Amino acid sequence: MILPLRIQRLFYRYHADQLDTERHAALIIPTVLSDGTVEDWEWLFQVYSWETIQAWIAEPGHAAMLPPPMERFWTLILLG
Repeated sequence: MILPLRIQRLFYRYHADQLDTERHAALIIPTVLSDGTVEDWEWLFQVYSWETIQAWIAEPGHAAMLPPPMERFWTLILLG
């Protein structure tokens, strides 16, 4: 699935119109978690399952890719 326009704004360094939710999940998940709004997060959890996002953040080094406040926030939310 191609990213909606409102999500594409987060990927200004990329050809956002060419990003695919399946092929580029490793880029999309951390970008939306760190830079997105509440509405963007809602979209993210509609596209990817809770388990998929939880597994991403549980991978060693992945949470550290997020800015420190977002790392703490999402680790607490997703991993408890």
